[in-house]
Amino acid sequence: MTSFENTWHSSPDACVTCTPRRLGLCGLLDSTSLAVLSVRSQHVRYKSGDEIALQGERSDRIGIISTGLVRVVLMTEDGEHHLLQLLKPGQIVGDPYRPENAFSWEAVISTEICWINRQTLEKLMHDHLQVHQAYLSVTARQLEDHRLWAAAMRGRNTLQRTAFWVVQQLSPVAEGSAEIIQIELSRRDLASLLDMTVETLCRSLHQLADRDAIALLAPDEIKVLNPTKLRFFARCGERRASEVLNSRADGKENPFCISRPPKRSHPLPKTANSRQNDLSGTGMRCV
Repeated sequence: MTSFENTWHSSPDACVTCTPRRLGLCGLLDSTSLAVLSVRSQHVRYKSGDEIALQGERSDRIGIISTGLVRVVLMTEDGEHHLLQLLKPGQIVGDPYRPENAFSWEAVISTEICWINRQTLEKLMHDHLQVHQAYLSVTARQLEDHRLWAAAMRGRNTLQRTAFWVVQQLSPVAEGSAEIIQIELSRRDLASLLDMTVETLCRSLHQLADRDAIALLAPDEIKVLNPTKLRFFARCGERRASEVLNSRADGKENPFCISRPPKRSHPLPKTANSRQNDLSGTGMRCV
Protein backbone atom coordinates (compact mmCIF):
# COMPACT_ATOMS: atom_id res chain seq x y z
CA MET A 1 0.00 0.00 0.00
CA THR A 2 1.23 3.47 -0.87
CA SER A 3 1.88 5.83 2.02
CA PHE A 4 3.57 9.20 1.76
CA GLU A 5 5.13 11.14 4.56
CA ASN A 6 4.73 14.62 3.07
CA THR A 7 3.15 16.28 0.06
CA TRP A 8 3.82 19.88 -0.95
CA HIS A 9 3.68 22.11 -4.01
CA SER A 10 6.92 23.21 -5.54
CA SER A 11 8.25 26.73 -6.09
CA PRO A 12 11.02 28.32 -8.18
CA ASP A 13 13.18 28.65 -5.06
CA ALA A 14 12.74 24.96 -4.24
CA CYS A 15 13.85 23.98 -7.75
CA VAL A 16 17.08 25.97 -7.39
CA THR A 17 18.15 23.81 -4.45
CA CYS A 18 16.70 20.55 -5.81
CA THR A 19 19.24 17.72 -6.16
CA PRO A 20 18.56 16.86 -9.84
CA ARG A 21 18.40 20.52 -10.90
CA ARG A 22 21.22 19.83 -13.35
CA LEU A 23 20.24 16.23 -14.06
CA GLY A 24 17.71 14.60 -16.35
CA LEU A 25 14.75 16.59 -17.63
CA CYS A 26 15.24 19.58 -15.32
CA GLY A 27 18.89 19.86 -16.27
CA LEU A 28 17.91 20.35 -19.92
CA LEU A 29 15.60 23.29 -19.25
CA ASP A 30 16.40 27.00 -19.23
CA SER A 31 15.39 29.20 -16.32
CA THR A 32 12.10 30.27 -17.94
CA SER A 33 10.90 26.73 -18.67
CA LEU A 34 12.04 25.53 -15.25
CA ALA A 35 10.14 28.32 -13.49
CA VAL A 36 6.92 27.41 -15.33
CA LEU A 37 7.42 23.72 -14.55
CA SER A 38 8.16 24.30 -10.87
CA VAL A 39 4.94 26.15 -10.03
CA ARG A 40 2.80 23.49 -11.75
CA SER A 41 4.31 20.45 -10.04
CA GLN A 42 3.73 18.68 -6.75
CA HIS A 43 6.35 17.05 -4.53
CA VAL A 44 5.64 13.79 -2.70
CA ARG A 45 8.00 12.02 -0.32
CA TYR A 46 7.81 8.21 -0.17
CA LYS A 47 9.24 5.85 2.41
CA SER A 48 11.34 2.81 1.57
CA GLY A 49 9.10 0.09 0.12
CA ASP A 50 6.23 2.43 -0.81
CA GLU A 51 4.39 1.82 -4.08
CA ILE A 52 4.77 4.96 -6.16
CA ALA A 53 2.63 3.81 -9.10
CA LEU A 54 1.09 0.38 -9.55
CA GLN A 55 0.94 -1.82 -12.63
CA GLY A 56 -2.57 -1.66 -14.10
CA GLU A 57 -3.47 1.66 -12.48
CA ARG A 58 -4.62 4.63 -14.53
CA SER A 59 -1.67 6.45 -16.06
CA ASP A 60 -2.20 10.21 -16.22
CA ARG A 61 1.00 11.81 -14.90
CA ILE A 62 4.78 11.58 -14.82
CA GLY A 63 7.17 12.01 -11.94
CA ILE A 64 10.72 13.37 -11.90
CA ILE A 65 12.84 11.68 -9.24
CA SER A 66 14.24 14.36 -6.97
CA THR A 67 16.07 12.13 -4.48
CA GLY A 68 16.28 8.42 -3.75
CA LEU A 69 16.17 5.24 -5.81
CA VAL A 70 13.20 3.67 -7.65
CA ARG A 71 12.77 0.14 -8.94
CA VAL A 72 10.71 -0.68 -12.05
CA VAL A 73 8.87 -3.95 -11.47
CA LEU A 74 6.80 -6.22 -13.72
CA MET A 75 4.38 -8.71 -12.16
CA THR A 76 3.57 -11.68 -14.39
CA GLU A 77 0.22 -13.46 -14.62
CA ASP A 78 1.48 -16.22 -12.31
CA GLY A 79 2.43 -13.70 -9.63
CA GLU A 80 6.19 -13.50 -10.15
CA HIS A 81 7.92 -10.15 -9.65
CA HIS A 82 10.73 -9.16 -12.03
CA LEU A 83 12.90 -6.14 -11.27
CA LEU A 84 13.63 -4.63 -14.68
CA GLN A 85 15.45 -1.36 -14.03
CA LEU A 86 16.63 1.03 -11.34
CA LEU A 87 15.97 4.75 -11.72
CA LYS A 88 17.96 7.54 -10.10
CA PRO A 89 17.48 11.30 -9.53
CA GLY A 90 16.62 13.19 -12.71
CA GLN A 91 14.96 10.20 -14.37
CA ILE A 92 11.24 9.82 -15.07
CA VAL A 93 8.58 7.67 -13.41
CA GLY A 94 5.40 6.71 -15.25
CA ASP A 95 4.08 7.03 -18.80
CA PRO A 96 1.23 9.56 -19.18
CA TYR A 97 0.39 8.46 -22.71
CA ARG A 98 -0.75 4.94 -21.80
CA PRO A 99 -4.29 4.24 -20.53
CA GLU A 100 -2.77 2.28 -17.61
CA ASN A 101 0.66 1.58 -16.17
CA ALA A 102 2.51 -1.30 -17.82
CA PHE A 103 4.84 -1.61 -14.80
CA SER A 104 5.01 -0.74 -11.12
CA TRP A 105 7.40 1.85 -9.67
CA GLU A 106 8.44 1.37 -6.05
CA ALA A 107 10.74 3.28 -3.69
CA VAL A 108 13.88 1.33 -2.80
CA ILE A 109 14.92 3.93 -0.21
CA SER A 110 13.37 7.19 0.97
CA THR A 111 12.46 8.94 -2.27
CA GLU A 112 11.03 12.28 -3.38
CA ILE A 113 9.04 12.59 -6.61
CA CYS A 114 8.05 15.79 -8.43
CA TRP A 115 4.70 14.98 -10.10
CA ILE A 116 3.22 16.64 -13.20
CA ASN A 117 -0.21 15.65 -14.55
CA ARG A 118 -0.88 14.93 -18.21
CA GLN A 119 -2.75 18.14 -19.00
CA THR A 120 0.00 20.27 -17.50
CA LEU A 121 2.72 18.33 -19.30
CA GLU A 122 0.96 18.63 -22.67
CA LYS A 123 0.47 22.39 -22.24
CA LEU A 124 4.10 22.86 -21.20
CA MET A 125 5.35 20.91 -24.21
CA HIS A 126 3.03 22.86 -26.51
CA ASP A 127 4.02 26.27 -25.16
CA HIS A 128 7.71 25.52 -24.54
CA LEU A 129 9.51 23.52 -27.23
CA GLN A 130 12.46 22.99 -24.90
CA VAL A 131 10.26 21.04 -22.44
CA HIS A 132 9.15 18.75 -25.27
CA GLN A 133 12.72 18.17 -26.44
CA ALA A 134 13.93 17.53 -22.89
CA TYR A 135 11.16 15.00 -22.24
CA LEU A 136 11.98 13.07 -25.42
CA SER A 137 15.70 13.16 -24.61
CA VAL A 138 15.30 11.80 -21.08
CA THR A 139 12.85 9.03 -22.02
CA ALA A 140 15.11 7.98 -24.92
CA ARG A 141 18.10 7.84 -22.55
CA GLN A 142 16.20 5.69 -20.05
CA LEU A 143 15.26 3.28 -22.84
CA GLU A 144 18.89 3.21 -24.00
CA ASP A 145 20.10 2.44 -20.47
CA HIS A 146 17.64 -0.45 -20.23
CA ARG A 147 18.74 -1.86 -23.59
CA LEU A 148 22.42 -1.58 -22.68
CA TRP A 149 21.79 -3.36 -19.39
CA ALA A 150 19.95 -6.18 -21.19
CA ALA A 151 22.83 -6.42 -23.68
CA ALA A 152 25.39 -6.49 -20.86
CA MET A 153 23.62 -9.44 -19.21
CA ARG A 154 23.77 -11.54 -22.37
CA GLY A 155 26.58 -14.07 -22.62
CA ARG A 156 27.52 -13.81 -18.94
CA ASN A 157 27.09 -16.61 -16.44
CA THR A 158 25.83 -15.96 -12.91
CA LEU A 159 29.29 -15.30 -11.47
CA GLN A 160 30.10 -12.85 -14.25
CA ARG A 161 26.76 -11.04 -13.90
CA THR A 162 27.32 -10.65 -10.17
CA ALA A 163 30.83 -9.31 -10.72
CA PHE A 164 29.54 -7.00 -13.44
CA TRP A 165 26.96 -5.50 -11.09
CA VAL A 166 29.60 -4.84 -8.43
CA VAL A 167 31.77 -3.15 -11.08
CA GLN A 168 28.88 -0.80 -11.89
CA GLN A 169 28.82 0.37 -8.27
CA LEU A 170 32.47 1.45 -8.25
CA SER A 171 33.16 5.14 -7.98
CA PRO A 172 35.34 6.57 -10.79
CA VAL A 173 37.20 8.60 -8.17
CA ALA A 174 38.27 5.49 -6.29
CA GLU A 175 39.35 3.63 -9.43
CA GLY A 176 42.12 1.13 -8.70
CA SER A 177 41.80 1.31 -4.91
CA ALA A 178 39.79 -0.55 -2.30
CA GLU A 179 36.24 0.73 -1.94
CA ILE A 180 33.31 -0.12 0.32
CA ILE A 181 29.93 -0.49 -1.40
CA GLN A 182 26.61 -0.23 0.42
CA ILE A 183 23.97 -2.51 -1.11
CA GLU A 184 20.64 -0.66 -1.03
CA LEU A 185 18.71 -3.47 -2.69
CA SER A 186 17.45 -6.52 -0.85
CA ARG A 187 19.00 -9.84 -1.85
CA ARG A 188 15.71 -10.77 -3.51
CA ASP A 189 15.66 -7.58 -5.60
CA LEU A 190 19.31 -7.85 -6.56
CA ALA A 191 18.87 -11.49 -7.56
CA SER A 192 15.86 -10.52 -9.70
CA LEU A 193 17.80 -7.69 -11.37
CA LEU A 194 20.62 -10.12 -12.22
CA ASP A 195 18.17 -12.87 -13.31
CA MET A 196 19.15 -15.52 -10.77
CA THR A 197 17.91 -17.02 -7.52
CA VAL A 198 18.85 -15.61 -4.12
CA GLU A 199 20.84 -18.77 -3.40
CA THR A 200 22.82 -18.40 -6.62
CA LEU A 201 23.51 -14.74 -5.86
CA CYS A 202 24.88 -15.59 -2.40
CA ARG A 203 27.02 -18.36 -3.88
CA SER A 204 28.41 -16.01 -6.54
CA LEU A 205 29.29 -13.35 -3.96
CA HIS A 206 31.12 -15.94 -1.85
CA GLN A 207 32.99 -17.19 -4.93
CA LEU A 208 34.22 -13.65 -5.63
CA ALA A 209 35.24 -13.35 -1.98
CA ASP A 210 37.07 -16.69 -2.08
CA ARG A 211 39.04 -15.42 -5.08
CA ASP A 212 40.04 -12.24 -3.21
CA ALA A 213 38.18 -9.89 -5.54
CA ILE A 214 35.85 -8.67 -2.78
CA ALA A 215 35.29 -9.04 0.95
CA LEU A 216 31.84 -9.53 2.45
CA LEU A 217 31.76 -7.20 5.44
CA ALA A 218 28.02 -7.48 6.13
CA PRO A 219 24.86 -8.63 4.31
CA ASP A 220 24.52 -5.13 2.83
CA GLU A 221 28.19 -4.15 2.63
CA ILE A 222 30.95 -5.21 0.22
CA LYS A 223 34.58 -4.18 0.11
CA VAL A 224 36.22 -4.32 -3.30
CA LEU A 225 39.76 -5.58 -2.75
CA ASN A 226 40.98 -5.93 -6.32
CA PRO A 227 39.06 -3.92 -8.96
CA THR A 228 41.14 -5.31 -11.84
CA LYS A 229 40.45 -8.91 -10.83
CA LEU A 230 36.78 -8.06 -10.33
CA ARG A 231 36.59 -6.63 -13.84
CA PHE A 232 38.22 -9.77 -15.16
CA PHE A 233 35.47 -11.89 -13.58
CA ALA A 234 32.82 -9.52 -14.98
CA ARG A 235 33.59 -10.40 -18.60
CA CYS A 236 32.14 -13.12 -20.79
CA GLY A 237 35.31 -15.20 -20.88
CA GLU A 238 39.08 -15.02 -20.70
CA ARG A 239 39.42 -14.08 -24.38
CA ARG A 240 37.46 -10.89 -23.73
CA ALA A 241 39.02 -10.08 -20.37
CA SER A 242 41.31 -7.44 -21.85
CA GLU A 243 38.28 -5.52 -23.17
CA VAL A 244 37.27 -4.78 -19.60
CA LEU A 245 40.16 -2.38 -19.23
CA ASN A 246 39.45 -0.58 -22.50
CA SER A 247 38.35 3.03 -22.37
CA ARG A 248 36.07 4.94 -24.70
CA ALA A 249 37.45 7.34 -27.23
CA ASP A 250 36.62 10.29 -24.96
CA GLY A 251 38.76 8.79 -22.19
CA LYS A 252 35.80 8.07 -19.90
CA GLU A 253 35.00 4.66 -18.53
CA ASN A 254 32.57 2.59 -20.59
CA PRO A 255 29.89 1.74 -18.00
CA PHE A 256 28.58 -1.29 -19.86
CA CYS A 257 31.94 -2.62 -21.11
CA ILE A 258 30.70 -2.33 -24.68
CA SER A 259 33.38 -2.67 -27.34
CA ARG A 260 34.06 -0.08 -30.04
CA PRO A 261 31.10 0.53 -32.42
CA PRO A 262 31.32 -1.32 -35.75
CA LYS A 263 32.22 0.44 -38.99
CA ARG A 264 29.46 0.84 -41.57
CA SER A 265 29.94 -1.40 -44.62
CA HIS A 266 27.60 0.68 -46.82
CA PRO A 267 27.05 4.46 -46.90
CA LEU A 268 23.89 5.89 -45.41
CA PRO A 269 21.13 6.63 -47.95
CA LYS A 270 20.75 10.33 -48.67
CA THR A 271 17.74 12.18 -47.36
CA ALA A 272 15.59 14.51 -49.44
CA ASN A 273 17.36 17.54 -47.95
CA SER A 274 20.84 16.20 -48.73
CA ARG A 275 19.81 15.42 -52.31
CA GLN A 276 18.43 18.95 -52.63
CA ASN A 277 21.76 20.37 -51.43
CA ASP A 278 23.72 18.21 -53.88
CA LEU A 279 21.61 19.41 -56.81
CA SER A 280 21.77 23.05 -55.75
CA GLY A 281 25.55 22.80 -55.66
CA THR A 282 25.58 21.78 -59.33
CA GLY A 283 23.12 24.44 -60.44
CA MET A 284 20.33 21.87 -61.00
CA ARG A 285 16.85 22.04 -59.56
CA CYS A 286 14.63 19.29 -58.15
CA VAL A 287 11.44 18.98 -60.14
